[in-house]
Amino acid sequence: RLSVPNIDMLNDLKNRSNVLSDKTVLMFDENLEGIHLSQAKIKLNSEILVIIGPEGGFEEEERKFISNASKNFFNISLGQNILKADTAVIAALSLTVHYFY
Repeated sequence: RLSVPNIDMLNDLKNRSNVLSDKTVLMFDENLEGIHLSQAKIKLNSEILVIIGPEGGFEEEERKFISNASKNFFNISLGQNILKADTAVIAALSLTVHYFY
């Protein structure tokens, strides 16, 4: 890959609603029914924001906030296995690059 993905500093979700609203959001949450990444309808050249949950998963309030704040939201499944947060990041970014770049 020729460009390194931007990784934002840890920040409270409520301070990031402006970022969520204008990007395609791919949330990888093992506790929700997710679709296969290839099923996500993403416009060509759109900015994609990949969100990986903390170990233990998102709280319900966080899930609702993210899905409501984004105009183009998809919950994506990484399969039946639950991955550690650091492993999930690698898997999610690899799949995103494979399907959309």
